[in-house]
Amino acid sequence: MNSNIFYFKVDKSFIGATVEVYGAEGELKLSSKISRHKAIIDFYEENAGKYKIVLTKDGNILDFEYEKLDELVEKDGPKTITISQ
Repeated sequence: MNSNIFYFKVDKSFIGATVEVYGAEGELKLSSKISRHKAIIDFYEENAGKYKIVLTKDGNILDFEYEKLDELVEKDGPKTITISQ
């Protein structure tokens, strides 16, 4: 199992929702729109720690907790969280 990946499926009513990922200190790391009912959030380039994932649409909210256990192996350039759909 890859501990850098958070995979989720949402009901079709959540297609078009905003997904936001927050770090342990509450800082916004990613904001994107959900275009399909399945998505993968890749935390590979982030440090180990706890993250909060929040999906919102039309006043409805889904939230998830994710904990990355593996520490990032240092690399050049900025760190980014990516989402694939």
